[in-house]
Amino acid sequence: MDGLLVSCNPLRGHELLHALAAARLPVVALWTQQAPPGLSAVDVDHRAGTRQATRHLLDLGHRRIVFYGAGRGSQVEHFRRREDGYRDALEQAGLSPRPALHGGPDLIAQVRRDGVTGVVAETDLAAAAAFHALREVGLRVPEDVSLVGFDDILGAEYIAGGLTTVYHPAAEMAAGGVAALMRRMEGAPATQTLLPTHLVRRHSTSAPRR
Repeated sequence: MDGLLVSCNPLRGHELLHALAAARLPVVALWTQQAPPGLSAVDVDHRAGTRQATRHLLDLGHRRIVFYGAGRGSQVEHFRRREDGYRDALEQAGLSPRPALHGGPDLIAQVRRDGVTGVVAETDLAAAAAFHALREVGLRVPEDVSLVGFDDILGAEYIAGGLTTVYHPAAEMAAGGVAALMRRMEGAPATQTLLPTHLVRRHSTSAPRR
């Protein structure tokens, strides 16, 4: 074997990476920003993505915004970074971040009790779950609550009538990983690459109406 491209398991991947680093094999890890010394890594800038998503809601006029997902409480590195981006944007706007919400009942309680009008979901699947929880109690997206996801998965345009979301450059990450591996096999030093995201605006966000 001349080299190895590793798509990291979010929970157990680092154990494998440390073992591979000790083997001195050219390795490029995908989906991590914590590769051991000597290993290249390619990941998405998860933190910048949710920072952009939250700023989008702020620019629309929302001030009571929550993060929906495990976030910092997750064992998955990129989910923790996504909540950090949400917090960055609110703090830069002079607002206090709220604790991450983990389920539909908690979300509904925040909307009804605290007047929350904006939701930044950890993933598009989390956004779909939030949308269904809101719809079950008669709340509308985006008329009552604006909703932003992350990943721009296949079918995101059908969630909530068209989900505003953060594009995850998965194909670009794979191609960048192959290119980085070729450079490592030619003797180049290890590198750490963060790929940019961008916001895909659809119909699930609008200015607050209450």
